[in-house]
Amino acid sequence: MTADAVENVAVEPVGVHGRGDIDWTNDVVAGSVRLFLDTSSNGLYNPSTTTLLVSGQAFDSAGAVTFSNINGLTLLSSAPQTLLLVFNLNMAGLTDRTFNNAIDSASIVAVGADDG
Repeated sequence: MTADAVENVAVEPVGVHGRGDIDWTNDVVAGSVRLFLDTSSNGLYNPSTTTLLVSGQAFDSAGAVTFSNINGLTLLSSAPQTLLLVFNLNMAGLTDRTFNNAIDSASIVAVGADDG
């Protein structure tokens, strides 16, 4: 995500949707869905280089989750920021299952951090 060069932008909420043949309510540990800011910008989850924005969420049966009350997600003007979606699976391994997740761009509300 990137804000334009005019001003910093506060972002909230952010919705994510999942696809694939995973059972979003049974194969994913309830309450384990978290959203992080990747402060190292390497695209990898690492507790020492990521900032937790929201935790304790769960996917609905269609694989959707909306992160509200996001503290600390302000996009700096012209500085891309990477978000990481992290969740735990209820199984030791995935066998013949596929899934992916993407930000639902229609869910995002961005407000100028300076002007509101």
